[in-house]
Amino acid sequence: MEAQVVIVGAGPAGALLAYLLSSRGIETVLVERQTDFSREFRGEILMPSGIRALEEAGFPLERVSTSVPDTFEGYLNGRRFIEIDGTTLGPIRPTAVSQPEMLEALVALSEETGSFELRRGRTVRGLIRSDDGAISLRLATAGSDHEETIRVPFVIGADGRSSIIRKRLAPPVRTKSLPLDVVWFKLPYPESWTDSRFRLELGNGHLLIAVRAPDGLLRQAHTSPIYITVDDQPIANRDDARYMMRWIDRLIDIAHRPDRFPTEADRQAVLDTYARARAVYQRIAGEVR
Repeated sequence: MEAQVVIVGAGPAGALLAYLLSSRGIETVLVERQTDFSREFRGEILMPSGIRALEEAGFPLERVSTSVPDTFEGYLNGRRFIEIDGTTLGPIRPTAVSQPEMLEALVALSEETGSFELRRGRTVRGLIRSDDGAISLRLATAGSDHEETIRVPFVIGADGRSSIIRKRLAPPVRTKSLPLDVVWFKLPYPESWTDSRFRLELGNGHLLIAVRAPDGLLRQAHTSPIYITVDDQPIANRDDARYMMRWIDRLIDIAHRPDRFPTEADRQAVLDTYARARAVYQRIAGEVR
């Protein structure tokens, strides 16, 4: 096959784009460094917008294993401040998926088009742009000394935030990243949780997300914040502070709704925490120039 496009990175973005292109008759090669999708973890929680994008592309989630939470709950410093019945959120809810299954299913759909090829276990070793605009990719095969070169008009980098394609092509980019690290892991699902739930815990500068995975285990994400300072002072921005005040005001409105807390003491404890947080941002909004 004489490829018209090479996509580097067979994550959700790369695999879906490969399907969209190949289904339209565009000869597409998808390059993935891993030999097995299950060997590298990627996020497994789809938001409603992502689910709609997949469905519009012709990929309904019925093709793969999923887990849809029945209950959404949030805790602040060990106290529950919100609980939502998932059925009230509409027909499309945040959904945990088996990403290895999803990627294999996307690859299978692409292979049916006759305009697609997946090259697993390949790593980009070099990239040269010719005077005519064509790009030559040098690929190394995992576990061997074999190398190959593909020459195509278009190369798309879908190889993540440390994209080697972006580094080699050096296009003008503006990068933004979250000031935190995330550790993902799985544990046995608690026997006391008789339903499927999405749990959010906040406290002491940390965030924990827990959701039932399609394999029945408890998928968890734990963040460790990185605090950024300039001249030994925290970064402060008036607009950001006002945004946070509005966000806290929404949480306060929710906390005042009936049947949100087991006792009034629990409600007041959460409201007091919100009030202290709002005072911090109010001070920033008033001090920053």
